[in-house]
Amino acid sequence: MEPAQRAGREFCLGATLRPAHGPDGLRPQGREQAANQRRLYKPQESKFLSLIALAVLTLCSIQASAQEPSREIKEEAFEPLFDGKSFSGWRVNEQTPTSWKIENGLLVLTGGSSHLFTTEPFDDFIVRFEWRPAKKGYNSGFFVRGRQIQMAQGGAGKLFHVESAKAVPELHKPPGEWNEWEVTCVGTTLSLRVNGKPAWEIKDFQPKTGSLGFEAEGHAIDFRNLRIKRVGKPQQH
Repeated sequence: MEPAQRAGREFCLGATLRPAHGPDGLRPQGREQAANQRRLYKPQESKFLSLIALAVLTLCSIQASAQEPSREIKEEAFEPLFDGKSFSGWRVNEQTPTSWKIENGLLVLTGGSSHLFTTEPFDDFIVRFEWRPAKKGYNSGFFVRGRQIQMAQGGAGKLFHVESAKAVPELHKPPGEWNEWEVTCVGTTLSLRVNGKPAWEIKDFQPKTGSLGFEAEGHAIDFRNLRIKRVGKPQQH
């Protein structure tokens, strides 16, 4: 056989015997299609994994929330002392407007000297409220059964005429910021918490009942979220 004929025959045999598929079992065109499919699948896979991660985080958040008491649960049995729109439940007279007004849902002490008291006396209770003095040098007070806890700068938190119930200025925020008080009065025990921290507690508080109120001493202070929980007396066995 001539060399040219032999070369032509080998070429034809090689073309016939050479596999049409690559090592991966795919034709070149098939490999390209598979690569395109993988490129299309990766964003979808990434999105799917992101959705799974979001679902896991949401579940963890729900479980954590379930372990912490909500504000509604903590506030159970509290009732408002101020409805945000009227002086209902408070004693007013012709002098009241010289010191007090209601504005944007707040009970606003504008100045003057007209104190404000509840119409109802209280004996055992927990009362909570927030207050915000307008500027430095503020002065007011919160009356508990007719006795005053001072709300003056530098002396805030002091129960008058009781040495062990001292002022706690370090627990209070600067003027222009809201402070939260919690006053608990049960029997002869009276305690004060300021911005979530205990200030003091006394065991010989008198009298046994009386009105709640705020002192007007010529300084502007805003009040909000006034609420009270009446505490029942323990049963005698």
